[in-house]
Parts: sequence; structure tokens; C-alpha cells
Amino acid sequence: MSCQIKGIANIPDINNIKKLLYGDAINKSKWDSQELEEVKNKFHITWHGEVVKEQNEWITSVICLPLISLGKASGPDWTCITIGYNTGFVRFYTETGAMLLEEQIHNESILGIKCQSSCSVKHGDVGYNEEIYILYNSGVCILQGFPLFSTLRACRNHLARVQAKCDDLPPITNLSYKKWAFKNQDISNDSEVIGTTSINSFDHLMTASICGGYNATYRSSAPQHNLVLATGKRPFVGFHYALEGGNAPVLSDVAIAMASKLASAIGTAVPWFRSSSKTATSEATSKSNIHESIETMTCRFGLSDIMREGDCITCSPNKVLSVISDAMGRVILINNKKGIAVRMWKGYRDAQCGWIEVNEEKDRGIHKNINRPMQKTLLRTTMFLVIYAPKKGVIDIWSIQQGPKITTFTASKNGRLLYINYGFLGMANNTTVYKNKAQYSCVFMDPLGGLKEICVPFYFALNSKNGKRARDIHLLRKLKTFLREEEFDEEKLISEVTNICLELKTNEIKIQTIEVLMNSKHVLPDVLLAATNYFATQSQEEEEGEKLEVTIKILHQLTTQLQRMITFYKYVKSLLDTAPEYDIVTAGGAPNVKNLSSTLLTSEREIYRIIKLAKTLNSFEDANVSTESKVKFKEDERAFFYFLSCFEFGDLKLISLRKDLKEEKIHEIARLIYQGWMYCNDVKEKWQQAAEDSNIQPFIFMQLALIYWTHKKEITISEIELKRFTQLLHVICLLTDVEEICTEYNEASLWWKNVRAILTESTKPFNALIAALACRAIAIMIEIHKEKLQNQKSLGILGDEVEDIKNGNNKIKMDEMESKIYDITPDDETYSSISEWENVSKDTCQFTLLIGNLEDITVLNAVVNQQFIPDQTTQFFALPFTKCDISLSLIISKGKDKITLLKRHFPYSLTSSVLLANLCWEFAMSWNKDVTQLESLAAAVAVLRQIPMKHMKHGVCCLLWTLHIKKRIEAVAKLMNKLGKLPKERLCMQDIGLSDIQVTTFLQHSITFLDIFLDAEILERSDSAMIKFEELWEGHPSGPQPFATLAISQTPAWYELILLHVQVVNILYIMACLNLKMLKPLNNLFESVVQPYFFQDITDKAMLTWYRDDKRDTTRTEFLCKVITASMEFIHRETSDGTTVSSTQAISWMGKCQTLASIWKINNDELRIHQVCQLYINGFDRLAEENVPEIIFTNCSNDDIVELIRRVSVHLPKSHCDYHLAELMLDATFIFQDSH
Repeated sequence: MSCQIKGIANIPDINNIKKLLYGDAINKSKWDSQELEEVKNKFHITWHGEVVKEQNEWITSVICLPLISLGKASGPDWTCITIGYNTGFVRFYTETGAMLLEEQIHNESILGIKCQSSCSVKHGDVGYNEEIYILYNSGVCILQGFPLFSTLRACRNHLARVQAKCDDLPPITNLSYKKWAFKNQDISNDSEVIGTTSINSFDHLMTASICGGYNATYRSSAPQHNLVLATGKRPFVGFHYALEGGNAPVLSDVAIAMASKLASAIGTAVPWFRSSSKTATSEATSKSNIHESIETMTCRFGLSDIMREGDCITCSPNKVLSVISDAMGRVILINNKKGIAVRMWKGYRDAQCGWIEVNEEKDRGIHKNINRPMQKTLLRTTMFLVIYAPKKGVIDIWSIQQGPKITTFTASKNGRLLYINYGFLGMANNTTVYKNKAQYSCVFMDPLGGLKEICVPFYFALNSKNGKRARDIHLLRKLKTFLREEEFDEEKLISEVTNICLELKTNEIKIQTIEVLMNSKHVLPDVLLAATNYFATQSQEEEEGEKLEVTIKILHQLTTQLQRMITFYKYVKSLLDTAPEYDIVTAGGAPNVKNLSSTLLTSEREIYRIIKLAKTLNSFEDANVSTESKVKFKEDERAFFYFLSCFEFGDLKLISLRKDLKEEKIHEIARLIYQGWMYCNDVKEKWQQAAEDSNIQPFIFMQLALIYWTHKKEITISEIELKRFTQLLHVICLLTDVEEICTEYNEASLWWKNVRAILTESTKPFNALIAALACRAIAIMIEIHKEKLQNQKSLGILGDEVEDIKNGNNKIKMDEMESKIYDITPDDETYSSISEWENVSKDTCQFTLLIGNLEDITVLNAVVNQQFIPDQTTQFFALPFTKCDISLSLIISKGKDKITLLKRHFPYSLTSSVLLANLCWEFAMSWNKDVTQLESLAAAVAVLRQIPMKHMKHGVCCLLWTLHIKKRIEAVAKLMNKLGKLPKERLCMQDIGLSDIQVTTFLQHSITFLDIFLDAEILERSDSAMIKFEELWEGHPSGPQPFATLAISQTPAWYELILLHVQVVNILYIMACLNLKMLKPLNNLFESVVQPYFFQDITDKAMLTWYRDDKRDTTRTEFLCKVITASMEFIHRETSDGTTVSSTQAISWMGKCQTLASIWKINNDELRIHQVCQLYINGFDRLAEENVPEIIFTNCSNDDIVELIRRVSVHLPKSHCDYHLAELMLDATFIFQDSH
């Protein structure tokens, strides 16, 4: 890739803008998504109008200042437009043309306005601060950025308030700035503030010695100066220096100050003198307010040329170099630090210059599949000079400093080159920004309104050797961008990749290009094959030329491996995309036992047993009504990427699988390789040749074939599929040397040992069983081949042909032997050899043993995976059923012993208390994961109640309360105490995580838990239980602490605190269940000395004192009476017909009230009287009559009896049969009270 001019934006209504430019217009960029061309950014007019206030005033300069909001640097918040006038005024406007601020800084015409943004450099000089430079013919005015932009923000905010018709005082708008004046510069057309310059000690001492002589006095360190570069006439270029910190006061200034003080002192005594001096002083003060004091700079040296006049100066981004265009058609490059002209270009009349700063591109090698070390390189930065010559209509790009011309672009003669050397503005002083630069530093605007960015790659700044690598890195980056951002089809992608590969020169970048293509999810086989074919041809030519570099070998090996893999992938993908054969797919019905026996080289009795087992498993599968099904989305466009990502490339050996692959990915690769061939009529020799040419390790094929077969979902025995699978395994074995598969007699083959390991670890034991039968048949067949070949070789019958068959090279002979073996069965008499003995290898015996074990595991797996269906006798809460796939290796490694043997070895660890404690904790952990599943909490509480050991039960209660239950109850208590009731569902879910109904159920379970907790505490005071452990655990102290030990070691809870929380939870439950309302229930029902102990550590030994408080007791009594009144509703609910009255719930609530009354030491008779009255009021006379004797014949006072009769008579209707008796009883009680 070379230099280019890339369009970035357009101005659609350029003619309208030209008309409006006689006035003033503001454009703003907008993204046009409907634009069909590549350039979608357009500048539209947002405001236009007149900004000239006076008659003889005109605009001399304009600049846009992008201001960001404080604390955010992602993009500009708003843009301030700064305009300079010939009158010396500077005015600041918003994007809508509203003026924010104006200031006449100097009474000369403004030549230009320049800006410097804040940024930090990597090394060398200090960073740059935000500054605005206003250029005049006689000097420079510098505005500090932070106070200026703070003032502009304040003015903008004030303007917004005024427009919103709000009263607001205008902000203080005094600008602080400093002026530097030129001393020896006749004409200044342009200037540039370079900033602080540092001088080394040698130059400082040499200058002092030359200027002052031998006896000159000098400072130990050189003073800091600010350099301002000015171009114009006499001198052509002047280097002006201003001392850092300002000049010392001159004697005349001191004299003027003293005279001013003296005048003011005399004016105090002489009034007429005071008035005159006051007038003079006020005039001087007004003048000093308009124009600040000017600091005169010293022009130390310059480039003098009387006939030459400078027009424009453009400084480089690092402030080291500057370019100056003059009236004679020359462009001169200046070194700012040394003060010399470095280079001159001719033939550029009215030239416009700009700088492009380019960073070296990162060399990001992607090393996912190739084991190769990465090298760290430091990124460099370079600059290029852009010169636009309007007279010629060209744009030239030059390398700096003495470099050649890089390229020339043809451009319009009426264009404009825009150079933007600043970024975002308005940052805080303490903000550190490293890359605060313009997005487009050099932009060319053509007469048609097009804005184009000038791009130059970094490698043009390097020499030929490094330039090749940098150029290749640039091409690689272009490829990455194309793959990431562009929309392309296969033809366009192949064309782009081919063009880039043709331009690459370095082998290292070629390798990285292949890696990029391999790791791109959009890569296609033909695209990568085109790249590898071209690179393979080049690397082969370089190897023939004896260029034995390491990168050449790696590139050649990588491309060769990829060529083989891509060819193999295209073959297996074509088989997979082909429609399967109808005979193979629809092959059903009962399999032929004799044919299967011949295929698997086993007896028909064993085949019958396997078929019967398959039918049994199918019946089990039909019984599973709740089966989970997973949806898998097919992504054909990424299949090739996933295929390549599973293999390791670049090694000297054969291609292997990666070690960190997931099981699902391996299965997908196995399906891709084998499923197409399994369901087509393609001959096995063709697949064998393709697999052999792929350069993949032979055992990888065996591993993938077994994984493919064991992951089959169907539990069926298809004769055709099984025969194809057996042929496939045989072909795979022929890919390697037979000697590696068949070992000596009575020795186990490593090949078959690894095969058995794969089958042992399979979680589909039935499919592994069928695969084991097929593998045993192949092992027997290869053993027979080997034995027959050895016999023939010993007799000298065959020569080289025997060796070819042994190595698997003569496939015709191998097929003949295979067909002969398939024609016989083990039940035939001819199956045995001539003698009565048959040679059986160790691998065959191992496979037979494995087959028997897999049969047992298949049955066990089917039984274990049957979901338990509870009946009437086994209705108990259980955790969700999770399917547990069992493999033979899992049983061998973890399931040897029986439960009785386990109980005998662990008599203490498997006691009922330990098991129930762990079961309770598992239910609690399940509830903690999802607090809405309150069945888990109920099951945990139910199991907790059944723990026999009281000390263990108490410890589990402490853990449950501290870790799980307390924080939930505390949240409920705070919410209900704040609102005085149980809130609605939304608020409950927000604060507690439970609905209002679930909160009620949770409080009910909490009451049950606290009752168990309280009983365990009461009964535990006299117990001193200990838990025993087996000696096995004592030898492993570093392991995790058992839960039973943790529960036993808990500090005993304090009884008073448990009882306190029993009261709290009961009150919350009553309010939630009966929907009662009460203001601050926990504050009004409990003493103030008790409230700090709510939800504190349950083990604290708190002394809770009780004292009588009539106001609190009255509040408690009223609360319990509300409960009794609300409980009457349950009698109405339970009474289904008009005759039968049920009061179970009401009695239960009355019991809770009496329990709280006894704890609070409140008289129960008041509650009973209130209950009887409520029963009469609600029409439950029979229930009331049953409770009246309990009140009268207890230790009730006469006043209570009188109150009861009075209340009954009030609510008893006159038509009632007992109304007359009630009146007589009331009269009798009154007479009895009067007599006493």
C-alpha cells in the first residue's frame, strides 16, 4: 500500500456557502447513513449571519476551539468559534452565532490566531499547556487556556439561563494574558510560539565568556527562555527570546511608582492638587486596563535576507522544525533549536504546508496455533512534510529532514490545505493526556466541497531493508482492517488476499498473514488455499536457492501442512454436504444376527444379548417423560475456522490436536470428518488416501472416530452403519505401520490400550460397547493377517508382496483377506486353526473383559438416570433432578466399595446426626442460591428437627441463623417497621427479593426454625456431647474442616436473645398474615433498652432487664386484641355451611396471643374477655358460651366479670332468648358491688 488521499467528508451545498461567505456561516458535520457512497460525513449549515459590528471592521482570522466537558475526553462537548478583527478585537461565539465574550487585546490588526492543546510527551522536554496565541505585527499575545475556557463556560451557562428567562448575574470576564513585543523585527507576517527552550551549560558559559570577557560574572545555570519564531522582513526569520518569569523592573518604572505615591500623599493635604492628580491617575488606570504592560523580547539572531519576505510559518508537532514559505516561491525548513536553515525547496509559489505525524504500526503476530516466540519492538514516530502548490495544482509529500520526495498527487488549483495541530481543549490543569491530537491533521479541501485526508504509511521513512518489513506490516494491517470492517463476498475476498500476498516481501510477515487468515472467522478454504499456494511456491524457490533461514523453513512447513489440511477439509465437507444415501438412512427393522456376528467376529449368542440390551435401553428412554433438548445453531460459514482452530501447526512432526479443546468442539470436528462418509457410498480407499495425504497423526483419526460413534444419540443397532464403522476403523489402522498396532505375543499394544482408555472414559456406555466390539474384531483381523503373513514368510511362499501387505501398502490383498474373514463366523468349525488350539492375544482378552464391564455399566447408567417419581408414601421435597452420566472409568476410580463397607470404615462420619446435618445444610445452600424457592428452606427446617444429637442441632441452628436467615429477617423487619405494614409485591421484591406472599411463608418457616432453636438451647444446657472421628482424618489436618466439626465448635447462643427474636418474628408474621397496620411496631412494642440487641450476634451474653410500663403494656394489649379481632375472619372462611362452625385457625391465633402475653406478662383474662365479645359480635354464640366458664371460674376479678356481662348485653339483640337473663345478671352484679 502506498500514500493515498482518502475522502472523509463532503460539503453538499457548496454554492450556498459561497454566497453566504460574504456574510458569515457556520457548518457542522453530520453522519448521513442513507448516503450510498463511502464518504457519509457531511457538513451542513447550522447558522449564518453578520458578526461585524462597526463600519470599518472586517474579519482577519477565524479558528474553531473544540471544548470537552470536565472529566470526559471521549469527544467535544461544544465548539467555540474565535474570530479576530482588524481593530484588534477578539470575539468568542457559540455554534449558533451567539457572542459569549469580546476583548480588545491590542490596538493593531490581528494577523492570525493559533492554538496549542495540552499533551504530554514520551521523553525529552516537558509537556505542553493549553494556550491561545493572538498574532500581531508588533508582537504576540498569549491567553492561558484554563482560565479562558472556564470563563467561556461560565458565559455560555449564563447565556443559557438568560435564554430560559431566568434571573442570573453575568460572570466576571476579566481575561488574564501576557504580551510579548518584537524589538528588531520591521515586518512580521506570521509567527509561531515555540515555547521554553533549554540551553546546555557549555553553551551558556561560552556565551557569557564571549560577551563579558575574561572577568565576566555569570550564573551557575542557564536561564530559561521562551522562543518565538517570526517571519517577514528585516530579518527574514527572527528568533525572539523572552526571559521566563518576566524582566526585572527598570529604574524608570520604580521612579514612576514613587511619583504616583507621592502625588496621592500630597493630594490628601491639598484638595485641588488631589483632584488633578486623581484625574491623571484615573486616566492612566483606564489606559492600563485596556492595554496590559508589554514585555519586549530580544532578537538574538535571525536569517537575514533583504530581498526575501516570509509569508507563512508552520511548526512541526514536536516543535523542533518549522517550514516557511516566502514571496519568491521557496519553502525553507528551519531547525528551531539550532537556528539554522536545514533545507530549501524551489518552485512552490503561494505554497501551503502541513505536517503528518505517523506512528509505527504494531507488529501483532497471532500465535494461537503456532508455537513461536514473540519479539517485543519499540514503536517509533516519524513526520512527513506536505506541500500544496496552487499554481502547479500538485500536492507533494517529502521525507524529513534530508529524505527524498515520496509521492506527488494531482490536485485542484483552487483548493486549500488545512493543517490542524491541536486536539481537544478545556481540560483541567491536573489532567494528563498523552495523545491529544487532531483526528485529521492534514486535510485538503477541493472547490467542490470535498474534504480529503492525506495518509502516508510509516515505512516510507525507513531504508530499503527495514522499509520492506514496515511496508509488509502496513499491508498486514490493511488486511486485518479489511477482514474486520469491509463487507465482501468470496470473489472479492480472494482478490484482496491475493493482491496483498503478491506484494509481501518478508517471510515473517507472510507467516503472520497466514495466521491472520487462519484466525479470521470469515476465512474460506479457497482464500487460505490461494495464499498458501503462492507462499509455498515462493518458499520452495528460496529453499532451492539455499537460503536456509529459520523463517523460510517455518513458512514452507506451515504452508505445506495447510495445503494438505485444506484439501482434506474440502473433501470431507463435500461428503457432508452430499445428501445421504436412502438405503443407509432408512435401514431399519431387526438386524441380521448372522451378518452382525460375521462383521464383529463374535458369536450369535453375544449378538442376541446386545440386541436385547438395546431394546431394554429404548424402553427406559421411552419412560423418561422429561427429557432435555438443546438447540444448536448451525454456522456453515465458520465451520472451516473451527476446524483449523482444533489443530496444532508448525511442528516438525505430524499434525496433532490441541490439548485445551472442549469436548463439544472435538465432537463437532469428528462429526465433520466422519458423518459424510458414514452415510454415502464412497469407497473406503478414497477416504483412506485423503486421510493419508492430510498429514494428521493416525491415532487422531482413531480418537475422533471413537468420539463420533460414542456421541451418537440413537440407541439402535444398524447393520449397515455398524459395517461401515468397522470398515472405517480398519482403514484407519491401515494408515500406520501394522507393527505399531500388533505387538509380540502376551504383550499389550499401546495403540489398543489408548483405544480402550477412550472407551472407558465414555459417558455413553452402550455406544462404547458397540465400538469395543468393532475394535476387538479389527484387532482379531489384524492379528490373523499378521499370523498368516508370518507363516507364509517362514515357508518362503511370498517375498516383497508379504512386506507390502504387512505394511498395509497392498490394499487388494488386504481386502481379499478381510472378505475371507467376514465370510466365516465363530460358530463355524472352520474358524479354529488346524490344531485344536487357537492363539488369543492379550489385547483380545482385554477387549473381551472391557465388553463385559461396559455391559454392566450400560445397565447401571440406565438405572441411575431414571428420574425418581414419588408416590403417596414418598412425598418429600427433593432438589432438582440432575442427570449423572456414568462411565467405566468413573466407577473404577470412585465406586469400588459397597455402602456397607463404607459404613464399616467410617462409623462416626456416617452417623445419622452427621448425615442429617449435612443434608440440612445442602437444602439451606440450595435455598440461599435462590431465596424464592422456599421449599428448600422448609425441607432444611424439617431435616433440622430430626437431628438426634442436640449439640449438633444447636450448632447447625447457629450457622443457619448467622449465615442465611438473620439477614433476610432483618431486611423484613426494617421494611415493615418503617412502613407499619407488609408492603406490596414490588417493594418487597426490591428490598427483600421475595414477594409479599413469599415473605409471609418465609416468616412462618422462620418461626418454626426459632422454635427448634429455642428447644435445642433449653435442652442443651445439661448436655456435654462430643463428636468422634476416624483415625484416617487425623492424618490429614490440612484438608477442609468437616461440617459436623464446624457445627459442634459453634459458640452456644444466648437464650434471652433467641427468645427476643422469637417475639420479633412472631409479631412480623402476625402483621403479615393478618394484614395488620401499626406505627413503628418494633419501637412501640419493645423497650428502648432491648431494641439495640435486635439482630446482633446471637452468642452475646446480653442481660435484658424487664420493668413494668403501663403505656407499653396498653399498646401490647391493644395489638393482641387486634389480632383476636382479625382472627374471627378465619372462622368465617372455615365455615362452609351455615350449621358447622370450625375455629381451628382462630384457636391457633389465640394461642399465639396467649404465648406473647405470657412472655410480656400481660393479663390473659382481658384477651379472653375480648375473644368472647368478638365471638358474640360475629354471631358465634356457641363458641362464646364454651369460653365464658373459663373466664368466670378462673381467678378473674369481679370487675372483669362485670365488664364481660356489660359488653355481652350491649351486643346481644333484644330478640335473643338469653337477653333477659343477661339483664338480671348485670343487675345482680351491680347490687353485689354496692353491698361491698
